[in-house]
Amino acid sequence: MYSHPLFPLLALIFDKCELATSTVPRESSSAQVHVCSSTSFDEDVRLFTGQVLTSVHLVLLVIMVKVKECHTPGGVYRRSAHLSNIGR
Repeated sequence: MYSHPLFPLLALIFDKCELATSTVPRESSSAQVHVCSSTSFDEDVRLFTGQVLTSVHLVLLVIMVKVKECHTPGGVYRRSAHLSNIGR
């Protein structure tokens, strides 16, 4: 469960819900009101989505580079030649 990609977002939302429904008197500062607002939730989801998309883009970029290396003329040879020289 902890390794699920959406776990950090879910944990943040639960923390905010707990903060919003705490038994502390409602003499809230404007900072606490903002933390518990729907706008704040929207911002958290938007930032989380941006972080996930950035991670996915980086992984795809690495895969594309590796595929291109394998399909360039001599790419497989260079890789196998490099591997055969390991330990020499």
